[in-house]
Amino acid sequence: MKIRRDIVHTYQSIHTWTGITTGLLLFICFFAGALTMFKQPLQHWAEAPPVSLPALADNAWDSLIQQAMAQSGQAASGFTLHVQNVRAPLSWSDSADPHLLEHEVRTYATLDEQGRLLLEQHPFVHVADLIDELHRTAGIPGVVGHESLGVLVMGGISVLYFLALVSGFIFLLPTMARSFLALREGKGRFRWLLDTHNLVGVTSLPFHLIIALTVVVFAFHDELYAGLSVIYGEQPLFSPMPVTVPQDAAQPSLHPLQTYLSRAAELIPGQQVSTLQFRDLGGPRPLLTLFLTSDEHLQISPRGNMLVLQPYTLDLIYNTWPQGEAGIWGRLVNSFFALHFGSYGGEWVRWMYFLLGLGGAYLFYSGNLLWLSKRRQQKQYPQARLRHLASLTYGVSFGCMAGIAAAMLAGRWLAPLSDNPNLLYLGSYYLVFCAALILAFYRSGEAARVPLLRLTAGLYLLIPISSALQWVAAPEQPLWPGDTAVAVALCSLLFGVLLAYRARVTDGLYRQPHDRQQYKQPNNPHAPEYSTLPDNVA
Repeated sequence: MKIRRDIVHTYQSIHTWTGITTGLLLFICFFAGALTMFKQPLQHWAEAPPVSLPALADNAWDSLIQQAMAQSGQAASGFTLHVQNVRAPLSWSDSADPHLLEHEVRTYATLDEQGRLLLEQHPFVHVADLIDELHRTAGIPGVVGHESLGVLVMGGISVLYFLALVSGFIFLLPTMARSFLALREGKGRFRWLLDTHNLVGVTSLPFHLIIALTVVVFAFHDELYAGLSVIYGEQPLFSPMPVTVPQDAAQPSLHPLQTYLSRAAELIPGQQVSTLQFRDLGGPRPLLTLFLTSDEHLQISPRGNMLVLQPYTLDLIYNTWPQGEAGIWGRLVNSFFALHFGSYGGEWVRWMYFLLGLGGAYLFYSGNLLWLSKRRQQKQYPQARLRHLASLTYGVSFGCMAGIAAAMLAGRWLAPLSDNPNLLYLGSYYLVFCAALILAFYRSGEAARVPLLRLTAGLYLLIPISSALQWVAAPEQPLWPGDTAVAVALCSLLFGVLLAYRARVTDGLYRQPHDRQQYKQPNNPHAPEYSTLPDNVA
């Protein structure tokens, strides 16, 4: 395909500058987003000791609910039933609306063999929620109105991200036929980096386009609704939430569990209820939120489709899977949510999104390295700026990866020693992240790569080692609960081994007495990432 040279150059410039200005924040979001595909197994791992209460018989759920509500005033106002969760049948929190940084204690309940209430209390660590927050905000703190500042920033970043995707694809079109699948390792490290960057970018282009568009909608939905008000005028876009005012002083009683399950099957057929969340049972707006899962249907979130009912009258309040012609727009919107979160198709799709997320992080990391490599060859370009950007690239990338591992380890080992474990794991992430940035600037970018690789590799290797150590101390506990969690542990081990190997190879290259001309040869397969002489080689 032939495109005029000036047009290709224009799109290349757009791709370069939009990519270089957004790449580091997108790296954080994509790496954390890949991990959120296994949010529940990561959360279970961080809890020490793990919660494991006996399962219930089908006819014992109503008795458990009645005894829990009679035992605790907090349970009487709201609780969660875990129908498909073998860890604990029922739980409630000491806080009505727990915040990410608040100290939260959760009570888990079941019945013993004699039918009596059995309770366990554990501090709840929001390690998985931290990773999800990084995925949404890139770690940018602050709130604007009722929305996180980081979400709004990433909405704007995603607009530039979309331009980078489209412009990169256009300027690659003239050479795509001969260079798409060509991985020219013998042509130098720069060429290898460029080929892998292009390969990952083109093969995952539909995925990235979906992510970019949906993030813009997620970030600016209030502004979109405000624009629709021009058409709808004073007519409300959504039905108001019904207010239930008790007619007498006596609070109505809940229905049997089977009644709620039958109502869910009637409204959303073909899907299984996994969780029932009761809230504000004694207040003016009692709610029951049911989460339904299915490998054969799209789901609005990883937790499943949502069905919101009035728990006493069973009136429908909200349904994320509306039926009939009236619900076509709702299903269209929900499909965008499902495509963003990968909440369809079961485990295979979840693993595919995990790999695509890691590939996206590599795409932005390699894009920065390519930009640095090209500018290093331009002697008139200020080299101090390149060193600063190299330091920022290594510090942010490895700081994010190492910080997440440090937060997981802190949640596992140090949470029982802290009055507020949620502040502990958040502090652990930012402490390691800032330390990596300081090290990267102190060692002037390129020279910091080896110690940062070693730090990140060591932290990820400690994750499966921690599981083994706790299993040795308590053999009755599972080494890692669940088949999916075992695969995640193996991925952590593999990731740590690969980073350690890369650190050893890179360190060996820097320690060997290389001749200056050897680094300048473009076809040298043993050269570092850049085709020019590294900063720390005289």
